[in-house]
Amino acid sequence: MSGLGLNFFRRSEPVESAPIETNGNQQAAQRPTAPSDVPEKVQDAYGQAMFLVERSPRASGALSRYCLQQIIRDFWSLDTKNQGLLSEELDFISDMISEETRASIQCVRDFGSIDYHFSQDRDMMVDTTIEEARMLLALVQLLFQEWYAERYKRKTRFETIQRMAEIAQNTQEEALRAEEIAEAQAMVGDDEAPVTPDEDAAKEPDNDDEPDAPKLEAVRATGS
Repeated sequence: MSGLGLNFFRRSEPVESAPIETNGNQQAAQRPTAPSDVPEKVQDAYGQAMFLVERSPRASGALSRYCLQQIIRDFWSLDTKNQGLLSEELDFISDMISEETRASIQCVRDFGSIDYHFSQDRDMMVDTTIEEARMLLALVQLLFQEWYAERYKRKTRFETIQRMAEIAQNTQEEALRAEEIAEAQAMVGDDEAPVTPDEDAAKEPDNDDEPDAPKLEAVRATGS
């Protein structure tokens, strides 16, 4: 965005804290926060567009058009051969997006001179009313939610399901291992059952070749 000179509008405050004044009064409002996976340069330009919407609609509109074009190129991974004017890029992705999003984009394009703006070079500063600047910002916010935020939600849901499946699999494997260990211990217990005293006595072999010790002493004492 060299022709527009984006750095000229850059402020020292973080984008998230950029305030705007509504209807010319001094009441500040916080802009909606862009999803974290929106490219940083787009978040920055969006913050400046919000800040300038009342002060300079023309600059705000140019920044919003820049945001829209960068969003399209980033989210839909447009290669160089498919990049051109914003109007051309919107037409290119028309069949890829949902019917509701397509209708919303067309609604914005039909408002005032916005479709004419989309057919101009992105660095070109064109006259923009406050209403048009607001509509452009609304479209940027819509695409943030419809594309980036929804993609993040889908990713989160997928990761949740994946994690649940892993936990269930691990739990099942642990249960099977515990069952195998219990069965192995039961088999060892059957092979090495404890011997009771009665059984031990019954198993002790009789040895008739060895005389009983008390009787032998008695015989020696009597000399017989």
